[in-house]
Amino acid sequence: MKTRDILSSLFFLVVGVVFTAGSFSYPVWDRYGPGPGFFPLVLGTLFSALSLCLLLMRSLGRRDTGEALAPSDSLNPSEIYKTLVYLLLLILFYFFFDWLGSLLTLFVFLVIVLAVLNRRPLRLSLSISVASAVLTYVVFVRLLGVSLPGGMLKNVIRFY
Repeated sequence: MKTRDILSSLFFLVVGVVFTAGSFSYPVWDRYGPGPGFFPLVLGTLFSALSLCLLLMRSLGRRDTGEALAPSDSLNPSEIYKTLVYLLLLILFYFFFDWLGSLLTLFVFLVIVLAVLNRRPLRLSLSISVASAVLTYVVFVRLLGVSLPGGMLKNVIRFY
């Protein structure tokens, strides 16, 4: 457990430093507020700080008070299959995003993930999918003013 913590903290420390260094190639702050480099700077700093804390705790010999991790089943063929299906769905999400539109693509993606892959009840899957699509529309289109691809819905319902 100690070796795993040290290795993972070193990995995320490197990731945090890379994010932090990369954030300075974009403006971090401009006259309107946070710029494109702000989020990577915050994320990289947070990754670095948390990783450094874990690394220091483990390397200074602080005793582990938590429970041991259960053996991972991530190399189980059914889990690998599920991961590959998720990856395929994300690729399809990318290709259908403009054609179907953002809301319809999100709705279909969530229904497939929840109902088919995670075997949730259809009523729950549909309600979560509709709520996510509506919330996405309200937050991005109405509140933030981001124009999302309308796709097929743009010609049917004129709300974009």
